[in-house]
Amino acid sequence: MHNGSIIQDGGWDPTDLAQNNIIFGVCIVAAILHTFLWSQMIMRKIKFDITFLFSLSYISTDIFLLLFYFIAYAIRIRSWIPITLATCYFEAYAMFYFNILETYCLTALNISRYWQIVRNPNTYTDHRKMIIVSCVITPFLVAINLIIQDILGWSVLYSIPGSSCNVSFTNIPIQVWNMTIMLVIPIVLSFCLLFRAFRFLQQVQAGQIHIRRNHHRKVTIQTLIFYSFWFILWLPGMIVNCLDSDYVDGTTNFIVILLSTIETLCDPIVGVFLDKRIAQAWKKSYKWMRRQSGKIKITSDLNKCAFSALPAIDPQTFIQACKDYVNSELAPVVEVRACNSNCATKICPYKAAKVQCGTKCHPAKKKCCTNT
Repeated sequence: MHNGSIIQDGGWDPTDLAQNNIIFGVCIVAAILHTFLWSQMIMRKIKFDITFLFSLSYISTDIFLLLFYFIAYAIRIRSWIPITLATCYFEAYAMFYFNILETYCLTALNISRYWQIVRNPNTYTDHRKMIIVSCVITPFLVAINLIIQDILGWSVLYSIPGSSCNVSFTNIPIQVWNMTIMLVIPIVLSFCLLFRAFRFLQQVQAGQIHIRRNHHRKVTIQTLIFYSFWFILWLPGMIVNCLDSDYVDGTTNFIVILLSTIETLCDPIVGVFLDKRIAQAWKKSYKWMRRQSGKIKITSDLNKCAFSALPAIDPQTFIQACKDYVNSELAPVVEVRACNSNCATKICPYKAAKVQCGTKCHPAKKKCCTNT
């Protein structure tokens, strides 16, 4: 880059650096949770189809938000790297852009679910092309809106030495426009659709309620819980961004960014209220970890039971016997046969001695006998 494009020296001042170190720590935890969630959805073979599109798009925006923050952090902590105009635009617009997309992803999800509940159960099948086109067009429309405002001078990029770059919408009509398009319409529409769907399900006569209606009621309540949680943590930061953030003090700006980052951290967990497939991923992972923990415990108990029953012998003799056994054709050293939940036969490393564990053991057949 030419020197003319350098707008400030690199690095944060001590206050901003301390604040961003806190945010960076939260982002690290968030990245671990998101990575684990995505890996489990792939490993546990969670079904990815068009009904999962909007929920998946929302979770994906968190990945981009974390990635862009890590890039900005890596640039800023190197104080010898000057901040160029391109870097400043990246800092000011990248995370703001994907925060806006989060709103539209949730709004599109609520519209689809409302239509599916009230009008047509086959919404995702009958309107497949429309749903895909909306997912492609919406990011471009949001980007065009921001680009036009920057070209026409309705938004101002400003940079204070020692602080991150920000964008300010100094034109009051533009502030009203952004608040309306980016916040008021999507949020009000989403809440209205959720309440209308819930009211529709409440008004259904008892004789008409069946499994599908009960499922829709559960989904609507869970979505409302998730949306309320997201609304509380996410909204303050977007209000600051849509207004003239030049007049917001550093502490307030740090608090709203921290709240937004905490919301990103919690998304993999509270996402269980957003879509049942996210809940399935966590549930399958939990069951797998319990099975692995159970196997380790059973193996530990068997080892303890077996070796506590060994006769008292000279340690050197036992070690030599183990070496002879390992080198013989009887390997592997440990073999476990489970006959039922209360009985197991273990072949110990000391020659071919059988060790009784729980019930009587039949030495020849290598299996458990009935309790006598």
